[in-house]
Formats: sequence, C-alpha cells, structure tokens
Amino acid sequence: MEDDKTIAFPAFHERPAIPVGAPGEHYAWGGELLRAVLIATHDFLPRRTQDTPCASRLETQRYHVIRQGDVIFVYIYEDEASCGGGYVSLDSGVRYAISADGRILRRLFDGQPDGALDAWDGDGGVPAKPGVVPVDEAVGPPPSPSGSIELPQDVPPPAETQGQ
Repeated sequence: MEDDKTIAFPAFHERPAIPVGAPGEHYAWGGELLRAVLIATHDFLPRRTQDTPCASRLETQRYHVIRQGDVIFVYIYEDEASCGGGYVSLDSGVRYAISADGRILRRLFDGQPDGALDAWDGDGGVPAKPGVVPVDEAVGPPPSPSGSIELPQDVPPPAETQGQ
C-alpha cells in the first residue's frame, strides 16, 4: 500500500448521499467500484467469524463512495444505530483512495491528520512554557549573544560530577 499524501479526500458529507438498497429499486454497480469497496472493507474490518463483535461486522457499517476519474474514494464508518444504539467512537471510521486498478493509494483513519507529515510541527498544539527554547530554535543559531541556551525556570541545572 502506498500513502500518497498528494491525494485530497473529498468531503463525504457536504452533499446528501443517494441511498442504495431501497426495496424495489434497480441499481447498477461497475466492477471497479465494487472491487474498491471490497478492498477497503477487507483492509479495515477484521476477518469475520461467529465471534466477531457487532461493531466490526460488515452489516453494521455505513459505506460512502465517490468516484473522481480513476480514483475511487470509499468512506466506511460504524452505524451507531446498528448495535443497539449507545455511543460510537469518534475515530471509528476510515477513508480510502483506491485506484481503478485496485491499489490502495491512501488510507486515512478518522481522527488522523489529513496533512502531509512535513507540515507537522511536533508540539501537539501545546504552548511552550516560559524560558523553554523550542527544539528547532535550539538546533539552529543560539538564542543569546553568549552562545548559551536558557533552561526553563523549573528545571535545575545539571549537577556537577565529582572526581572529573
């Protein structure tokens, strides 16, 4: 599987989906579309046995599909009403970009950042404490004319070793 970060996922919930499976209606699916859904399903859900928990069964998931050229986007997430209600984890779904020839180009779990990793600053969004030098500044030119890096106020300086 590749992880092509240049692929942008469409917004699956920007417009209403057309429900498939209404009684008495006729639907036609192409083989590439069906294959993409099967590939995504087999990748995301565990192998099914009689002991498979309700939330991990094929029939307890919702499936959304958008085709854009030679890329088929599949979004699978747990149907909160199917296992007796309750709550559903906020990260219970996954989005796939699958090529028309059946290769997974990208997989993105709910809650996972959509951006490229090189844009990640690594601080988790937590502001630095006063006196703490961010890693990228500490590695670059020293922040003070003396060439030293200030330690945080709440961290004692290293103890001197005896006998050296």
